[in-house]
Amino acid sequence: MLDTMTELAILRTRLAADRTLMAWIRTSFAMITFGFGVAKFFQYLHEQQHLVRQALLEAPRNVGLILITVGTLSLLAGAYEYRHALQRLRALGSEQHAPTAIGVITILVGIFGVLALVGIIFSAGPLETRN
Repeated sequence: MLDTMTELAILRTRLAADRTLMAWIRTSFAMITFGFGVAKFFQYLHEQQHLVRQALLEAPRNVGLILITVGTLSLLAGAYEYRHALQRLRALGSEQHAPTAIGVITILVGIFGVLALVGIIFSAGPLETRN
């Protein structure tokens, strides 16, 4: 049994880990949505009577793909760091806390990132093969 001060310190550490994971989620979600927006915007421009040259389209599409990939991978890194922090707390004698909604949100944003990446890569194919 831990004393009150130790329990409160563990709780503060747990809440700090939650806040850190929420920051990872926020940053990852922003990168994923911005990357998807960039890629889709330039895909739209290409579909509108070839308003821009082909060479100008590949770079923004690739930047969009990179942003989506980095956003999704950074979410995985944040989730790993969070899990590791909770394991360290349990090793110090912390009792198992009930799962929070943050885990569900992490999973949903991760799925969104993977779907965005797949959608950009496979929905329209390479730019040079489109009409």
